[in-house]
Amino acid sequence: MATLATSKHQLALHVKAANRHTHYHCCILDGVLEPREDGQIPFLRASALTAAEIAGIGEQVRRRVLRWFAARPGISANAVACTLLPR
Repeated sequence: MATLATSKHQLALHVKAANRHTHYHCCILDGVLEPREDGQIPFLRASALTAAEIAGIGEQVRRRVLRWFAARPGISANAVACTLLPR
């Protein structure tokens, strides 16, 4: 059984490597928990983000990720530069 599990794991690694696609996830908090002196920990909701603010966050993350890729092998500096051009 161990051999079968190992083989499946090896196959999964090869498939993953063959189907490599780069993407990112963005986590935007909708509030925070703030402890109070009375022991309560209320959730303080963040103000609603506008569509323009969400787009701005996405653009900022996109640029940072592309700059990170530019510093690593596998993606040419020219490809990153072209992708960083204003949309």
